This record gives sequence, structure tokens and C-alpha cells, in this order.
Amino acid sequence: MQTTDAQVRKLMEEMRKHGEVGRAAAKADMDRKTARKYIREGKLPSGLAQPRTWRTRKNPFSSEDWATIAARLEETPELEAKTLFEWLAERRLDAYTSGQLRTLQRHVKRWRAAHGPDKEVFFAQRHRAGEAAQTDFTSATELAVTIGGQVFAHMLCVVVLPYSNWQWATVCLSESIMATRRPGCGLSARTRSDVSSNRQFDCGDTSNPEGAARTALGTKAAVQRRVSRAHAPLRHDAADDGNREERAKR
Repeated sequence: MQTTDAQVRKLMEEMRKHGEVGRAAAKADMDRKTARKYIREGKLPSGLAQPRTWRTRKNPFSSEDWATIAARLEETPELEAKTLFEWLAERRLDAYTSGQLRTLQRHVKRWRAAHGPDKEVFFAQRHRAGEAAQTDFTSATELAVTIGGQVFAHMLCVVVLPYSNWQWATVCLSESIMATRRPGCGLSARTRSDVSSNRQFDCGDTSNPEGAARTALGTKAAVQRRVSRAHAPLRHDAADDGNREERAKR
């Protein structure tokens, strides 16, 4: 029976109590010679284990069969080891058993690591609150929003905060940040600077305008409401003008 780390810890604990090897080995449920070995080494079994570089049994797959499997993998790299094993077992009915599937899976895994197609590399992104805001433009004319019976040619400017996934969109007539700096757009220059310290823009892709526009506002009706609000006439209040003149005199 293989000695575990827990047994050796128990052995060392008993040795610190009374220092008698025989009693400590009995408490740890191990042979006295084994106890002396671990006392002498002063390490746990997991610390003494060495990586195995040899095979414990003969490879059940002959070089001829493996060459056939490798050729099929080169033709179709996405083939699973189980599929290959079933195909091979049908060709040689008496040569392989179901218990050898795991061996073939390890062989296929090593082959893919050494000769398989390159894997796609992903870089993890860590978003922090208040750090970035992402802005993109898309054409929304294809949605056929009409004003007074005429198709309204316009674009959408969409802003997303990556940390919270908060989204905001406004109608604009050109692919420019200056086009959003107008009354009624809903996001002032100061607000944009307060939201994040790093603004990221992507103005190069408008190949899927309908999908992007529907993602920003949801439905055609929502676009219509946004357009109506954005282009509603500004109300002129005479009382406000009087208040401004009084403050200017002060």
C-alpha cells in the first residue's frame, strides 16, 4: 500500500511527542522501516515522488496502425480519438479492446500538441470602473425610419462602458464625435470626460448597420422615438432670457 502524506504527518506528530519510532509507526499505520525512511528524508511522499519517464506496459498500437491514424488526423484534424478507435476496432476485430481507448486518447492529444493546427490565442481583458468608454458609429438608414413620409438618412453613435456594460446611443448625421456635441444629444462633453479616462473609438466598420442599430436601440419603434426626441424643436422661453440678462448685469 502506498504511503500517504497524511500518514507521514501523523508519524512526525507522534515523533515530536515521544520520539519512539515503533509507537509512531504503529499510530501512523505504516511499517517501521518505512517510518525510518521518511524520518531520515524529512519530506512528505508527494515531495519525494519523481516524474515517470518510462512506460509501465507495452504500447498496444502497432507502428503500422498508428501511422494510419496519424494520416487520418492530418487529413481531418478535428477527428475525435473515440471515432478513430471505433474505426480501427472495426478493421481489426481481435486486436483492440475498449479499455485501450484512453491510451489512444493520450496519443492523439500528444499528436495534436506537436503536429496539430495552431490554436486561437485569447488575451484576457480586465475592465475597471471609470477606466474606459468605447464609441462606435453605424448607419441606420437601412431601417427605413420615416419622418413626414420621407426616409430619414442618419447614423447612430453608440457608447458602451465595458465595466458595467451600460449603453447609450444618439442620432447623428456624420461619423464624427463633433456631430454628437449638439443640444438634445443627451451626453455633454463634460459628462463624457467624467465617465472615463480613456475613450476608445471604432469608426471603420459599418458593414452590418441593421444588426448594430438594433443592438443599440432594440426595435425600429425605439429608433423612431429617439429620432423624434433628438429633432424636436427647441422651446424658447422669454423668462429664461430675462433671467440671463439680469445675471449678466450683476
